[in-house]
Amino acid sequence: MSLYTLPANTEYRAALEQAFECEHRDIDLLLAETDVGRNYDPSEVAQALQTSVDVVEIDTLLLGDVAAKMEALGEGLALAPWGSSPPASEFHPAAIEASTLNGRALGWPHWMCGKFVLSTDEAVASAATVANLRAALGVSGRLAVDLGGSWSVPLLLLDESLDDRQDRRVEFDPAAIRSTDTYLLLREHCRTGDSLPCAKPERRFDTSGALAETGAWDALFDGTWKGYIGYSEHLFSWLPAQRRQAPHATPHIGSLVLGPASHPLWMVDAFVRGPACASHPQCALDAETFVRFASSPEGLAAGMWLQGPDAAPGQGVPRYLLPAAKRAWDDPRVAKDRLYSHLKELASQPGSPAPNGGFAARYVNITPKLRDQMNQAP
Repeated sequence: MSLYTLPANTEYRAALEQAFECEHRDIDLLLAETDVGRNYDPSEVAQALQTSVDVVEIDTLLLGDVAAKMEALGEGLALAPWGSSPPASEFHPAAIEASTLNGRALGWPHWMCGKFVLSTDEAVASAATVANLRAALGVSGRLAVDLGGSWSVPLLLLDESLDDRQDRRVEFDPAAIRSTDTYLLLREHCRTGDSLPCAKPERRFDTSGALAETGAWDALFDGTWKGYIGYSEHLFSWLPAQRRQAPHATPHIGSLVLGPASHPLWMVDAFVRGPACASHPQCALDAETFVRFASSPEGLAAGMWLQGPDAAPGQGVPRYLLPAAKRAWDDPRVAKDRLYSHLKELASQPGSPAPNGGFAARYVNITPKLRDQMNQAP
């Protein structure tokens, strides 16, 4: 059985494969190395499922697009639903919803992620409303924001749509960017002069899969920036920098709120399988055995607690990935780690999943529009 997996990390793949085959010695699992970008191209995923792999892990933002590409490849080809649906009682509700398309369980949930605020200022990280956040930043407080890629801005605006309306409708009007709290927040606390320098800190994976440091986080500890908006897994690189640059500071993380209340927008990674595997009884059984293991506490631990091959004793940092399966949060190490324990509370918020169909067609061209409007006069 072959599979593309996210994150594309050599150490993680090895740990997951070893843990699985130790428990299931009758199944030879091959976790294929791949360019992560291919997993974000619906055509590439559909082609791989048709020709070369049994299971692919995708962001469910692309679920509808991958399903459509599969059907377009030829008569009788379709993204195959899992033989038994992921038990709703075992997963975060948003993960189940994100993995279901037209009433069919096409995805098996694995990881979740959402937007958070990282800061050594507790008032910035714990702001309960966007007004609180702006007050905690002050007039001159700068806010670093991860705006890399074409998804970041629309996801912020979709997140705001939940925080504003509180009715679970995940949508916004692309023509109304300048009236959004996101626009005002970025203009006041991220924009400098006539530009929008909300560049994410430089990050790269070296050949071993360990997250390499470049010193780009240092501005968060010398007063240049008061906070950073990003994903929980950014703690993996942020904490070592904080220990070097501000060893006496206390790191904090909180849900990003872009309206009068916080209603998180959850992104979900899920496993999908192709028609050839689904129609082959042994492959279908093996694939389901794997995805059940990958979403078990034992399988998720391989990613949650990955600390890098060069971590000094007592200096390792967990990956701070968020499992979609509820039982994984019962790992006793979560209670002992202050930030993971807090993330458990934050991840328990219901919120809503990001849309699993039509996202690319409607929203991916938003970022240039926001940048253009940001550089116009108020």
